[in-house]
Amino acid sequence: MPKILLLDGNSLLYRGFFAMRALTTSDNLPTNAIYSMSLMLLSALESLKPDGVVCAFDAPVATFRHLAYDDYKGTRLRTPDDLAVQRPLARDLVRAFNIPILEIPGYEADDTIGTLAVKAQAEGMSVVIVTGDLDALQLVDDCGPITVMTTVKGVSETVIYDEAKVRERYQLAPKQIPDYKALKGDSSDNLPGIPGIGDKTASKVLAQYGTVEVLVAGAEAIQDPKLKALVLQYGSDALRFKDLATIRRDAPLDDFEFTLDYQTNGIDIPAATALFERLEFRTMIKRLGKLTPASKAANEQNPEVSPDFGRPTIGHIGSDLSTLIGVLLRFDVPLEKADFLNNELQSVSISPGISAAVSITDILPEQKSLLEDDTAKKVVHDKKLAEGALAENGITLRGVVFDTFLAAYLINPGRSSYKLSDLVTDYAGISIDDPGAVTAEHLRFLQSALAARLAESGLTELHDRIELPLASILRKIERTGVAVDVQWLKKVSASLALRIEDLEQAIYVLAGTEAFSIGSTKQLQSVLFEKLGLPAGKKTKTGYSTDSEVLDGLAVQGFEIASRITEWRELSKLKSTYADNLQLLVSKRDGRLHTSLNQTVTATGRLSSSNPNLQNIPVRTEIGREIRKAFIADPGKVLFAADYSQIELRIFAHITQDPELLRTFRADEDIHRRTASIIFGVDEETVTAEQRRRAKTINFAVIYGMSDFRLASELGIDVATANIWKKRYFSEYPGVSQFAESVLEGARENGYVQTLLGRRRYTPDIKSRVFQFRQAAEREAVNMPVQGTAADIIKLAMVDVDRALALSDLDAVMTLQVHDELVFECSPGHVTEAAAIVARCMENAYKLSVRLKVELKLGHNWSEMTKVANVLDNEQRKIG
Repeated sequence: MPKILLLDGNSLLYRGFFAMRALTTSDNLPTNAIYSMSLMLLSALESLKPDGVVCAFDAPVATFRHLAYDDYKGTRLRTPDDLAVQRPLARDLVRAFNIPILEIPGYEADDTIGTLAVKAQAEGMSVVIVTGDLDALQLVDDCGPITVMTTVKGVSETVIYDEAKVRERYQLAPKQIPDYKALKGDSSDNLPGIPGIGDKTASKVLAQYGTVEVLVAGAEAIQDPKLKALVLQYGSDALRFKDLATIRRDAPLDDFEFTLDYQTNGIDIPAATALFERLEFRTMIKRLGKLTPASKAANEQNPEVSPDFGRPTIGHIGSDLSTLIGVLLRFDVPLEKADFLNNELQSVSISPGISAAVSITDILPEQKSLLEDDTAKKVVHDKKLAEGALAENGITLRGVVFDTFLAAYLINPGRSSYKLSDLVTDYAGISIDDPGAVTAEHLRFLQSALAARLAESGLTELHDRIELPLASILRKIERTGVAVDVQWLKKVSASLALRIEDLEQAIYVLAGTEAFSIGSTKQLQSVLFEKLGLPAGKKTKTGYSTDSEVLDGLAVQGFEIASRITEWRELSKLKSTYADNLQLLVSKRDGRLHTSLNQTVTATGRLSSSNPNLQNIPVRTEIGREIRKAFIADPGKVLFAADYSQIELRIFAHITQDPELLRTFRADEDIHRRTASIIFGVDEETVTAEQRRRAKTINFAVIYGMSDFRLASELGIDVATANIWKKRYFSEYPGVSQFAESVLEGARENGYVQTLLGRRRYTPDIKSRVFQFRQAAEREAVNMPVQGTAADIIKLAMVDVDRALALSDLDAVMTLQVHDELVFECSPGHVTEAAAIVARCMENAYKLSVRLKVELKLGHNWSEMTKVANVLDNEQRKIG
């Protein structure tokens, strides 16, 4: 039988909007509804392979139902603006897929689909209705057949309803669905039904009487007095509601004829690709190639489509790439996972010049010379990786002026992946099914598209001035590594093992049993909440939660076992993650630890560390300091560290321009002591250590947009007190609240926030109808200008420091970067001069309204370092 697909355009768009969290393009166009609809359409076409497809939309006029019942759909709210702007996109989508659109004034899309379904059935076709509205289940008919395809679990899975599936869900035949809605009501259409009859009663009544008509006609004979009274009173309303809930099969479509050539002449691939490119649906573009090819006519209408790539040519993109060299490396693992220290470089592709990838062992002298020529300008994907891999093979890569990896990150730091083949598809419009098929020529196409986007967004300088040179610096830090005292780590591990064992025994005593594993959530739930009867907190799918929030709450209530378990978890994690794991990660090649510093992970621009993550080692705890002792200088060398002092608060003062914040920093006063004086109403001289600690938490809570509830939890106080303290803070620093309001206003208007240097973070959830999503987006928005600017400044400083040390010929190398701190390994005789250069570069990396202050420390390991005073005088701290 020929198969016909009938799409309910309105319901698919509407369901997708409310089922999927906010999603936007990089220029802030809402796309969650159209994304969901596209996903459903592709899934249906891929799985069902229909011979014909038709889409129905509601006409923008009142229907016969509105005329028959004034309150029809009367409870529906005004269409959200973010949904309204996606309605035209839905029609663009359907047209791009060469699908006929039908809308009949006076009828709903359901009625159009109902009429088409029975028409196709009568003509000997099978029908699948694709919709987000379960009202269509009344059309299901095994004779024909007519089935309904819809989504479950948001938009992630689909299900097809036949008659058996409908009966399984409702215990009713499909044709009884209108009777069911007439009795129980339908809130979405504002049909009240019969008061007092719910889902179960409606199903039970219909199982006995079959239809509303039979029920109403036999009302006097109903045995149940309550039901009898209801039917006698509301029976006529129920008949009316059934009529309204019934999908029509007789809409005026007499002249419509089905077209059954969709598998051979259906999708307009170029048009669909162009739409998905505009919407930034990269994975969907790749799926198009697996569907029907574009018709000949469609290709003839798009002469700029390249026969090789299926997308615009270089001339169409609008850039001259003739002088730019594309350099692409291939490894024995995928590029995105390659590690130049542990994986061999297989080949190099250069365009123009080498038409295919050449094995690294076959690189000719003139090709090596080209790669090392600084005047030959090149584009690469992941400069850090490319430089490192070629260096391991005796080639010094020079002349890189563009990195597609870093550019794509700057354009959209919220992407889940920067896989090269996806970027080529998304930005250059070249559909690539096999990631291994990407060539250096593709890089040149991609560079052109990304360079234009960087310029449009004001991000070119960030790429050129910060991220691109920083990639080389990070590669050197990774390659240099840091010396580690493995024997010390073994001592720390052994000490932790004893402490963990003692904690286990204490926990078993408090629990009154040893017959459980502390590391087992399920067994711990049983002991805490069943055996001991402790107050249970939030419940999860697997039982009551035992997370840190719950345990902290129990500890506050005086349950010692909770605090012991928390300590056991912390020590166990530190032992396995650092004391044990760091020993295993020390390189056999040089006996040093080589962490990875990642540029494209965080949305704020901060660098992250992995394998191992050195940013999560506790700074202020005893065990954290013990672990840091393992990071040492080589024999005959020393370590010195340069750390920005309160950089985020200083940036905060600059951005808010709050007079009191500016005054405090310009006077070099203690900002936490000053805030404590305000909050607690005491003189600064009498502020206690505990008051200062609490004030410090409040200072950073404001920067991070922390809620009153979270602040109360952090400080161990009630929410009302936290609110009072924050109000005192804002009254003394009025510029702060004005800043937050302006940032949020800009985020709502533009869809993004940015740093002082122009780095952007998009905020798609800033207008979300879901409170939790919106609140999280607001916190991110307020935090980004400060934390993101701090990230930009430390990166600028690293670039300046690297350049200055290279010119100095001092024996000092950067070995670590953690948050706002840089660590160097240096010859003792060069420390004073090197530290002066580092401090000068860091303090002058970016001009603020207040001084960027750097603290210097010196020692033989990362933990036991002494502050160095008077390394620089005031003149040395000045620019130049």
